[in-house]
Amino acid sequence: MTQSIKEYDLLYDSPVGQLGVCIDKESITNISWLEQKTSGLSNSLDSRLKKKIISALDEYFKSVMINTEISLCQKGT
Repeated sequence: MTQSIKEYDLLYDSPVGQLGVCIDKESITNISWLEQKTSGLSNSLDSRLKKKIISALDEYFKSVMINTEISLCQKGT
């Protein structure tokens, strides 16, 4: 089931396609590849967590060792 763009807290343009990221106050709860690139979501970087996520994803796609304190809070199986 695909989430609507409004349900994502952050859109990230990766080398393998756009990612939709859901976060809560202190954790990543979901990352999904979006079928097609989209806009319409403001990625205001007012959140320190959003800045950390963008930095960690940038490092990941550059194949640099990731050293981050971002927690994952997966929902479901």
